[in-house]
Amino acid sequence: MKLSESIKKTGFFWLPEAPETPLPGVLHISEIGEIVLEISYLSDNSKHRITGSAKVDWGEVVIISGIVDNDDITLYKSGMTKRNHYAPLSYGVSNITFHFDFAFFGFKYENEEEIMLSSMIFSIEGLREWLFLPGVNMQYGDKSEDSLIRFTLPEDIPICDYQNFNLEIVFSYSSNRSSFEANIAQEVYFCLNSTNLHSLDDFLDMIHKIHNFLCFVIDRMVYIQSVKSYSVEKLMKIGNHDTCRSIKIYYQSFPFSSGPTNIHRHGQLFPYSDIQDRFGNIMKKWIQSYDKIEPVFNLYFTSLSMFNTYSPERFLLLVRAMEVFHRKFSEVDTERYPRQKFKNMKNCILSKFPESSEMRSLLKEILMFANQIPLRQRITKMIQPFKGLYNLNTQQEIDSFVGNIVSTRNYFTHYGHKPKNTIDNPEDVYKLCIKMEALLQLCFLQLIGMDVEYIENIARKNNHFRHKLGLD
Repeated sequence: MKLSESIKKTGFFWLPEAPETPLPGVLHISEIGEIVLEISYLSDNSKHRITGSAKVDWGEVVIISGIVDNDDITLYKSGMTKRNHYAPLSYGVSNITFHFDFAFFGFKYENEEEIMLSSMIFSIEGLREWLFLPGVNMQYGDKSEDSLIRFTLPEDIPICDYQNFNLEIVFSYSSNRSSFEANIAQEVYFCLNSTNLHSLDDFLDMIHKIHNFLCFVIDRMVYIQSVKSYSVEKLMKIGNHDTCRSIKIYYQSFPFSSGPTNIHRHGQLFPYSDIQDRFGNIMKKWIQSYDKIEPVFNLYFTSLSMFNTYSPERFLLLVRAMEVFHRKFSEVDTERYPRQKFKNMKNCILSKFPESSEMRSLLKEILMFANQIPLRQRITKMIQPFKGLYNLNTQQEIDSFVGNIVSTRNYFTHYGHKPKNTIDNPEDVYKLCIKMEALLQLCFLQLIGMDVEYIENIARKNNHFRHKLGLD
């Protein structure tokens, strides 16, 4: 998550099994969602007061309940504790510091089995700019001092259903006014609903995939800004009606960043208006593709978080992503020989050496993956449909481009002999990285159902993408 500002709250906290012994503490939530709780206690009977037992293992704490500003709170999944015994000059007051994965504002959960949800609403920076559906309309009259500002909230956008989840985009607004000024802020969120109760992990898994989709189409890392959950089992009374209780959730997601993200409409891979008539199908294919190539997405988005860096690590992440993508999606021509033929060839070679010989063991290890086509051929096959975009007009030019990637990969992996066409100049490594990144993006566009002609149109009219390809 990326919050607009850090949170610091004082309150009282206790273990669910010992609500009669609350202790004062300070809760810190950083701008990147890191959650830290500092509890103060009297040293002589601290164990009894916080747990009701002298044999507690602080590493086993899973949930701590509390109350902050008259608001119920649950801190969930403690990852690390630090206990300061008998601090000098503290007159018997000591501290325990807990690090938590999640903070829930608005409800006290007694145990982790209770954390079952039916809906989540979350905001991601850049969604408003990608949609570009402004509700503000300004009209000017005949006189220069006459003007009319009209605001119409856009209609919610249903997207798709997937595995008992329903995904849509919802709009809201906030406003304030005085005698001399008025402000209207249009807000937009993803809303994930289910008729069934799901675990927190189920919801966060879906949010992770949707978040990455937005990073993909905006073509830079953007971050989750807020998350609210609802549960049909957690009701509150408003007047004579029962309504789902709203629960704010804070957590640290990876990668993370503080500070503003520069989001430009012209730097996006494509705007919402280009795909609004098939947005649901595209999103569904994106989510479904995680079942097959989640490792590829993980490698790609990790590299995207290293934007504008010249590091060999980013280069190697992209090479690995390309190799895994081809392995997962290419069902033909991925082996040198038919499997039975290769098996016979291997057995023929091994039969020349005694069963217990070192040479036989060595050859067996070498031949284990010898039937797999090499990285060079994998990248060549991936770039073939898009060679025109890279201005690679001959097989020699394709071989040279692919050779640069393979040689550089071998050098950065082993740091031994440097082949002639290795690229290790930082600026040239960066240029090669963004070309490799572009190739993965082109493959992802095919993955979500776009044909090559449409993809080429996107690439050629997008100045940012043309820069990646080296066409500007």
